[in-house]
Amino acid sequence: MFLAYMDESGNTGTRADPDQPIHLIGCLIVEDVRVRPLEDDIAAIAVRHFGEAATQRRFELHGADLYSGNGVFRDFPPPVRIAAAKDAISAIAAHASAFGYAGVNKLKSQAGDHPHRIAFQLVVEGLQPWLKHRGALGLIVADENQEVAQDLIDDFALFKAHYTTWGYRRLPVENIVDSVHFVQSHNNRIIQGCDLLTFFFLKGHRLSEAKADAYNAIPDPKPTWPQWLKANCTRAESATLDVYRDVRQITRFRAKIWP
Repeated sequence: MFLAYMDESGNTGTRADPDQPIHLIGCLIVEDVRVRPLEDDIAAIAVRHFGEAATQRRFELHGADLYSGNGVFRDFPPPVRIAAAKDAISAIAAHASAFGYAGVNKLKSQAGDHPHRIAFQLVVEGLQPWLKHRGALGLIVADENQEVAQDLIDDFALFKAHYTTWGYRRLPVENIVDSVHFVQSHNNRIIQGCDLLTFFFLKGHRLSEAKADAYNAIPDPKPTWPQWLKANCTRAESATLDVYRDVRQITRFRAKIWP
């Protein structure tokens, strides 16, 4: 049995926000026997980097706050916060089976559905064959999202009874069991780990694309890509791209940003 933990980044509802154009759902797959060890490792990493703050009620490793130094992380300098993110991602890589994602570009989408519903179905279309290939079952555990929670439960029941209906192809959902189980992220260390992966993947993806566009606009002859990137990134951008590369190393099942 595998648990498929899901969390999102870039959520602006149905509003197409130029500052957050992509709504992304990340999916972290962990085999049942690896859940407790991963929970323990993430909790230990939090205490190692943030001390007593990590033992407080409702503390969580939240990607956006960790990146910006907001909330409980406001007294910790960037090197500490980045080291914590990298250590958590290393622990996830040691215990988890795979990470995948699906996203919706809200500036390009003409669909009337909430982007979370679209991305959720695309994630299910990646998760189902991953499980089927291994002859395994999976259970979805998702970060609480009151705006669309019941819609996702209803959609998933339809997928199980028939097949997925919105994506590129109709896909029977046979290896994902039960319903969608929502939890509050501050109560679940692995959801927090999924949040870190999802946040830094989206942050790094958008930054990488912006840098690539700027590099490609330079007339020839131009420096090599690594030389140019090193010279044209701030310390924060370099750190973000470093964590982004770590996340990409464990992205092992079908991923897409639609359309």
